[in-house]
Order: sequence, then C-alpha cells, then structure tokens
Amino acid sequence: MSETLLYGVLTFLLILMPLVLIHEAGHFFTAKLFKVKVLEFGFGFPPKIIGFWTGRTEIKTSSKIIQEIEVGKLLGKVLTFEIGFFDERKLVESVREVRTSDFNTITKDDSIIVGKLRSAGPDNLIIADMLWSINSLPIGGFVKLVGEESPGLESSLGSKTKLQRLIVMSSGALINLVIPFILFPIIFMLPNETIEGKVMVRNVFPDSPAHRAGLRTGDVIAAINDKEVMQLQHLQMLVNAKLGQSIKLQVQEGIPNPFPRPDQSGFDYINTFKEVTIVPRWKPPRKLVVSDVEKKQTEIDVKQARIFDPLAGVNDGLQVVPTITNRLFEISLKEARLIDPSIEIGDKISITPTGGEDRSISVIESRLHHPLLGSNTYIQEGAMGVHISLINPQYKKNTPNFFDAATSGWRQVLEILVTTKNAIKSAIIGSTNPQFEGPAAVGPIGIGQLTGEVALSDANTLGKITTLLSITATISLSLGIINLLPIPALDGGRIFFVLIEIIRGGRRISPNKEGLIHLIGFGILIGLVALVSIQDVVRIWNGESFF
Repeated sequence: MSETLLYGVLTFLLILMPLVLIHEAGHFFTAKLFKVKVLEFGFGFPPKIIGFWTGRTEIKTSSKIIQEIEVGKLLGKVLTFEIGFFDERKLVESVREVRTSDFNTITKDDSIIVGKLRSAGPDNLIIADMLWSINSLPIGGFVKLVGEESPGLESSLGSKTKLQRLIVMSSGALINLVIPFILFPIIFMLPNETIEGKVMVRNVFPDSPAHRAGLRTGDVIAAINDKEVMQLQHLQMLVNAKLGQSIKLQVQEGIPNPFPRPDQSGFDYINTFKEVTIVPRWKPPRKLVVSDVEKKQTEIDVKQARIFDPLAGVNDGLQVVPTITNRLFEISLKEARLIDPSIEIGDKISITPTGGEDRSISVIESRLHHPLLGSNTYIQEGAMGVHISLINPQYKKNTPNFFDAATSGWRQVLEILVTTKNAIKSAIIGSTNPQFEGPAAVGPIGIGQLTGEVALSDANTLGKITTLLSITATISLSLGIINLLPIPALDGGRIFFVLIEIIRGGRRISPNKEGLIHLIGFGILIGLVALVSIQDVVRIWNGESFF
C-alpha cells in the first residue's frame, strides 16, 4: 500500500499541477489583458508554504516615510503601505508590519497595498505587490484579483464591462475543456495494440429488451447505429450513450454447430445480417436468486441464474450452530472449526469465489455442504439484457494518421460527455445499470489511488503513459464542466451573478450579499470534498481497488 501511495502522490501531482496551473493561467492572462490587478497566483490552498513577490508598482511618498524606511532598514521586507490622496494622486502615508487581515482587505479596499519593498527613491517607492504562492493543500489553485465583487475600485474586476468579466471568469474552465480535444488526438496518434473480434451474445435474459427484439444466444452484434463494433468496451459505450432511446443493431445470426472444433465458438455464420431495434433500459432489474420463483419481476430461479453466473446461489453465508436444522443456512460448530479453530456459536462463515478471506469457504466447498449455496445472491441485468463475449479475438496494431487520430480523439470527448451526462442522470434517478457501478465520486485521494495503481500495473510503459494521459484529459474535462456549473464560489457561480445582472438590466446584486453566498458555497464545497475524501480513505483501508 505504501508503494501505491507514493506513486499515487507523485502521479497525482504530475497530473493535477499542470491542469491547475493552466486553468489559473487562463484567469491570469485574461485579467492582465483587461488591466485587472492580480494580487496573488496560488497553487494549492492555504496555509502558505512559500511565496515570492513580483511587480514594480511605483508610488509617491514623503521624505518622512523615506527616513522611516532607512532607519528601520525596511528594504526587501513585506509590508503594508497605507495610502492616501494628495492632488488626486496616490501617496504612501504610513508603513507598517503586515496583519493577516490585510490580505483580505486589499481585495475590496484600495486604502492599503501589501507587498515587498524593492527600492526607495527621494520621493517614491517601488513595490512588488503580486504574490506567487505554493500552499499546503494541493487540491486546486486560485488567482486573487482586486474587487471581484466591487465595481468601485480602480483596476478591479468588478469595474470592467459585463463581457470582460464573463471572459475572465470563464477562461480557466474553457481552457480545461479545450485540453481533452488536444490530448485525446495525441493519445490516438501513439502506436497502440488493441484486441478486436466479433461480439457474440452468450446469453439473453428472459423478457429483456434483447429477448423481445429476437436476439438469441450465438448471434453476433456487428454494428450499432451503423458504427462497426469489434470491442466489448465500444459496444458498452455506444449503448450507454443511448439509454432510453431506440438503437439499431446489425446482427449476424448464429447457426448452432453440433460438432465444433476446440477453437470454434459452437456457431457458424453466413454473410447475411438482420436489423433489430432495442431501447436500452435506465433501470434494468436486479433479481434475487431463489429456489422457487414467486415474483417473476424480482426473482430468478437458481438453476436459470447459474446460466448467467455460475457463482450464483440462494444463500452466501452459514450461521454456526450447535445442531443443524437447515443445511442451506447453518453449519455445525464442529464443521466450522475445521475452517477456523477460533470460531464460536453465533459466528458466520461467508462464501466467496475462492475462500481466501478470513472465516470463508469457496463456492466449490460450500456446494458440498448444500448445492444451492453460492457467493452471489442477486443477478443484475444490463441495459439490453444480454451477456456478451469476444470471439476470434486478434491483436491489431494501430498507427493512425493525424486526421484519423484527431477525428477519433474528438469523438471520444463527445462520447465521454454523453456517458458522463447519463452517469449523472443515473445517480439522480437511482439507475441500476451495472455500467455505472462504483464510486459516485472520487476526490483527490481517490484520484491519487487510481493513478498509483496505473503506475504500478503490469502494463508496459507506453500503456501506462496512454492511460495516465486519458485520465488527465478526463479530469480536465470534468474540471471544465464543474467549474461552469452555477455553484457559488466556483467560476460558474460568479458567471451566474453576471448573467443575473444582465437580466436585471445592469442592476447588480449587492457585493456583500454576493460575497456571503460565495463564502457559504465555498464552505459547503470544502465539506463535500472532505466527505468524498473520507469515502476514498475507507475504500483504501478496506483494500478495494479500481482494477
């Protein structure tokens, strides 16, 4: 676990740092373009680890202040400069040590400047007043601008036109959305090897969309909506992109071969195809494995269940008792202690595929005790209601040209967007589609675990690079989408307030009210990140992995 953690941290930072820096660079350069004063560019969230100051803001002052600076040896120090006005010109009226509250004040009040004193002339000061900081929590970044909600400050974001503010606020997320359209074509241009073959229907669930459409065991699904299918993952992606909608399958019917060779699938095929229409389900049924079916919609007979899952059984655990009254649910203390000598009456023996866990037996061993036992007590149907496999698989080396790589890469982005939309909808409506199983969300810790597992996988170097680039592109896409959602404290939340201003004919929400809403939203976001992180830690603690 420690090695996975180490590689997870390193690969996570290698992925996140460029994405965060590029995102914040979008805000930084568009702010500079429209002459918005940038106070800080930060990687990670405070507390600050280290920082350095840049910039050369020149401001007039009195000989008295110059003398104080010379006597106090203040050159090169970070100070707070209190500002006044003389003949409509800014003037440093006093210099003092920095207070923590000053860093908040400078975003909404131009009466002070915080920065590093570069030099002092006869009547002027040169101040480096932009901070570049590296902070303790590497889960994001920020660009701090003057007056994000305050239109009355000079060089503030709030003083700019509505269009300029929208450009500054959306630029980071838009760059994140562009990155996948660059990375995925690069991924597809890398030499790669795929396994392709014919996608054959192994089993069809009774009364499923596939069954009603006439699909049978042995049929080959050659194409979906005129897109050739030669990989299981491709079929699943095409189906999941059209949940609840009609899809057309080009099907090659399988003819049973009573005397197949060992290298054959048991079916022969002729070069004719039929077209069938299926509507993949959002909520395919999850059926309880039973010995006698009473509710056809929610139950499945154990013999039929084992056609789809050989590990299926009516019960997946045995209670330790002094005397057995029902072998389907109970095991004697004497038998149980052959498995684990420390077992006591009332304990439970679990049934797992291999029996490798503590206080468990394998499915094969359990069926010596009772033939209806198994490790899986439910059968989950899929969107179409079929089990599929790849027949006649062959390795194919791919070296696509730029045009094909770009087309495939951009198509991949669009398919991910559709699949993501469907995954979000499935979480909202409580979909039982098995393709959307797994964590509803992962945080920084979960991403670190994922990238660490990729780094330590058995794949070759090119395979690892390809996978990590795919993860990077997907994370960038997610960052772009999430940041554009109208969530307080995020870019989309600030954009939302500008749109309200446009709808209200230029009348703004009070800066104090807007600031409070963003503050509350930020607190809620940090709380959600903490909850997701706890979920990630629990998953790692339980030894669960993504692969």
